[in-house]
This record gives sequence, structure tokens and C-alpha cells, in this order.
Amino acid sequence: MKKPDLPLIVVFAAVMYFSYLANDLGLDIVAGAGQPAFSLSPALGKGSDSDTRGETPGKEEKHKDVFADPPVPPVTIKNKHRWVNPYGYGDICAAGMLFYFLDSEGRSTVLLQIEADAKDGKKTLAAFGGKVEREDRHWCETAFREFQEETGGLLHPSATSKLKDARFRCTASETVYVPAAKFQMLYHRIEDEDIAHFQSLIFAYKAAYKGSTVSGRRGLSLIFVPVDSMPVVNEEHLRVKPELQAALKRWGAPLTLARS
Repeated sequence: MKKPDLPLIVVFAAVMYFSYLANDLGLDIVAGAGQPAFSLSPALGKGSDSDTRGETPGKEEKHKDVFADPPVPPVTIKNKHRWVNPYGYGDICAAGMLFYFLDSEGRSTVLLQIEADAKDGKKTLAAFGGKVEREDRHWCETAFREFQEETGGLLHPSATSKLKDARFRCTASETVYVPAAKFQMLYHRIEDEDIAHFQSLIFAYKAAYKGSTVSGRRGLSLIFVPVDSMPVVNEEHLRVKPELQAALKRWGAPLTLARS
């Protein structure tokens, strides 16, 4: 059964909020010329093997057990908790989620956070995620726990409950492994009925923390970004964390971000 079209008021609110935050940060958003609209479904299964896995039918079949429970609890090596090569493509030391939704025309918008770099305070675009802890039983549990910590548990309970068992509704092509960061990223589509809850999360977060930050635990702000207007970030402007770069690369997301 076809899902009903996303109410235009929600799309309008998301775009208006993004424009507001961009102006608040002093940023000019420039759409990538000649780039296709961002849509997860046709893009999964494509890309380069250099920094991701599960991007071709062969890879997906090889790692079809990626949501299986790791065979052993996390171990500690060099003061880092990790699963040692649980699926045959590298250790998992960290995990996270990249949230997105599709509008009625199939265009995608992602939920990101703007962090302040712990070393120099420079603003950085990031998804949600962090390091494995000893008590974690699965990397999806790590991702969910980190999302809760980084958003202050402010997401509506009905939407939050759907995240707890996200791995049981996903396929191997809906996750990406980033070797450089030993990071497992899960793509999570926000269901139409939950978009308003995530929009409310953005405003609740701003009201609760008022731009304050805790390094490694809480960013400056949350933001919905239409991906066909995704910023290109260079060394002089906003940074993009490597795990987010790898996740966006699978979609060929156009980036241009210029500071006014």
C-alpha cells in the first residue's frame, strides 16, 4: 500500500528551519550543480569498495550476517572497547545512525548535528554515534545508546521505541563500515508519521541546551539538511566527520558550503 504524501507543511518547516540555522551560522548554502536528487533506495548497492562495505550484490551477500550478534562481548585493546573483526571486514570500535526521510517527490533530507571540535572548537557536521562500551551487546545497541546520549533523550517515546529494534528491520545494504574510523554506520529511514517528532526534537534540543555543548557527548545544535542542497566542506569551513563523509559518499551527495 502506498504511503500518503508527506504533508507540505512538514517539508516547508524543515526547509525553513534549515534556512534559519544556516543564516544563524553565517553560511551560504549552494546547491550542487548537475547532481541528482538524494534517494537512498536506488543508491544502496552502489559505490566504491575503498571505504564502505555492502555496496554490491556480492558484498551484500558476503556480509548478510552483519546484523547477527557478535560472537563475543567487546574486548579492550589499547584502552578501546571493540568487537574484533566480528563479520570479517574489520574491528568495530564505534557505531552510529544516519537518519533520513523522503518527501512526496522522493527527495531526501538528513538529520545531522553540529559539533564543536574537542581540540580547536571548529564546527563540524556529524551523524550520531560514538565508541563501543563494554556493556554493549551489539553495535546497533551502541548506535542507539549514543543517539540517546547525544540528543538528551528528547525524542518522542513512540519514535524512540522504533529505534531499539532497528536492526531487525534492516538489510546488509542499509549499513556501511568505515575502516579508517573502525565505525559501523546504520542508515535509518524516518517513517512519515514520525517526521514531526524529529522536527520537534530539533526545537526541544535547542530549548533545552541553548547552544551549550559537552565535548564528545552533546553538539551545539541539530539540523535537518535537504541533501540536494548538501554543503561541500573544505578545510576553511565546516568539517565533516569521516564516517559521515563515507555514508554520504554512497549517495553521491553534492556538497558546497561557503561562509559569507
